[in-house]
Amino acid sequence: MPEKKKKILVHCCTNWNTSNFGDVLFAEMIVRYLLDAGFEAALYDPSPFVCDYLYKERGLERYAFGMRAADACLYFAGGYFGEHKKDKLARRLIHFKRFMPFGIKAGLLRKKISVIGVGAGEHLWLPSRLTVKSVCKRSFAVTVRDAESAAYLRSIGVKREIAVCSDIAQTIDPADYCREKPAFLREGKEYYFLHTDNRADLARLYAEGLKEHFAARKNAVAVVGNDYKMNIDRAYAEAKEILGEDRVIRCDYVYPDGLCAVLSACKTVLTYKLHVGIIASALGASVLSFYQHEKIPRYYAQIGQPGRCIALAGARPEDVAAQVARYADERFTLPPEVRDAAERNWRALDRYLQTV
Repeated sequence: MPEKKKKILVHCCTNWNTSNFGDVLFAEMIVRYLLDAGFEAALYDPSPFVCDYLYKERGLERYAFGMRAADACLYFAGGYFGEHKKDKLARRLIHFKRFMPFGIKAGLLRKKISVIGVGAGEHLWLPSRLTVKSVCKRSFAVTVRDAESAAYLRSIGVKREIAVCSDIAQTIDPADYCREKPAFLREGKEYYFLHTDNRADLARLYAEGLKEHFAARKNAVAVVGNDYKMNIDRAYAEAKEILGEDRVIRCDYVYPDGLCAVLSACKTVLTYKLHVGIIASALGASVLSFYQHEKIPRYYAQIGQPGRCIALAGARPEDVAAQVARYADERFTLPPEVRDAAERNWRALDRYLQTV
């Protein structure tokens, strides 16, 4: 009789009806890894989008079980352990309800748990703070994506060892996600991905900043896109009005592997979020980051590219133009030590899985 497989329940930011690019990619990475290692792997309250992508589109074997049936639990990647200081109570309640019940239930049921690849800070509401302290205290391993996350956890009273790694998204294998070329690809064209979601203000900022650059490069084409399911009509219309109808393509988000293929086809990527930038860099694009969250400049400083990252607040078209002039033709390779730091998350996970 074959040995019964152990069950691992994973919280991977894939609840609350999400279709977010980075979170869904993380979910695929961890579920595939656990299945290949011989475990039954299930996601905690996954959204319909996640289930459709992982189990229908990507063909992963599906297991469904709850906390009571699990042999072990795992918080994996993403940024669960942080809020903004200025967040209102309603937003803090949402954050608590989305991320903390998993850890609370694991504690009540005395389940083995680890925390792999998370971000933390700059603030946590008291109930969330107490939950995070408790989870970290009980965890077999805690790895974080940067030194600032570790410092924040220590500042709220986490006294155990915390391994400072780097973002696990950097370990993506392009061959797994870029099998099909985007339909819009044309020989001799140079593509610039404008990550706008449906923000007309962002589309305007990017397009105005690119106007001179595009005038000098007749083969340049803007690809307006987003990283979760939504309508991008406004952003697309704004970019077309500024750069011209024949210089702009719209790219509606369908699944993460499709967006990966688009990013790999683009020479330059302008983004205001973290994981579009990380994945685009791993796929060979030159990334220009316009940040809103403090976790983003942390990442670009960590990889030795702080100049690629400027604050979105107060940014003007001339700031975008300066970034494009400086970096559009300058791709970079991740330093080996950063790649190794990202891989350390997997090694810590392997040690945990040996205890299950």
